[in-house]
Amino acid sequence: MRLWPVGLPVIALLALAGCSSNNATAGGSPNGDAFPPSIYPRPASFPNWGSPNGCASLKNVASSPRNPRRASLRVLSQWGHISKTRDLHLSDRAEWPTVREDWAHGSEHSPPVDLRSNDVVQGPGARSPYANLVRNNCGQPLLDKSWWVAVCPGQDSQQTRCTLRTEPALIEHFMLLSRRRHLLVWFTNP
Repeated sequence: MRLWPVGLPVIALLALAGCSSNNATAGGSPNGDAFPPSIYPRPASFPNWGSPNGCASLKNVASSPRNPRRASLRVLSQWGHISKTRDLHLSDRAEWPTVREDWAHGSEHSPPVDLRSNDVVQGPGARSPYANLVRNNCGQPLLDKSWWVAVCPGQDSQQTRCTLRTEPALIEHFMLLSRRRHLLVWFTNP
């Protein structure tokens, strides 16, 4: 058997190949998109609560999001409108089963919307109608670090404004958290 001398560039390429395969198993996606585990750690749990999404990990989560009102509008203006990959980047891994399920239906997605503060109701997670569900299944610490946003889907100036009080069944609810300055959706209903 003859051994070939291996130069430094070949060793560097082999090392990079090893890193990319580790990235796919440690939180990265198999298609090469970067999902660093410091921003996208494994979910804490998957309770049996009727939804495919789970409970987000508290790893690297800030005590409260910076400028959550404005940042949540930027995130939710894109949510469900651009691509599955974009939604994966905008969400915690606890929400990824729901993202995959939503995009698997192949429904037509509309262009990004221009959400404004008067289009939503938002506040700390404890104000959400789902606060008890989250607290009982995921714990008080996650609820305390979550930001809640309620949005009426399909809102436009031609329609009468829907509200939590007048059309509660139409409202989409989101819980977001801030991890390493990334505001991520971790809970959606419906």
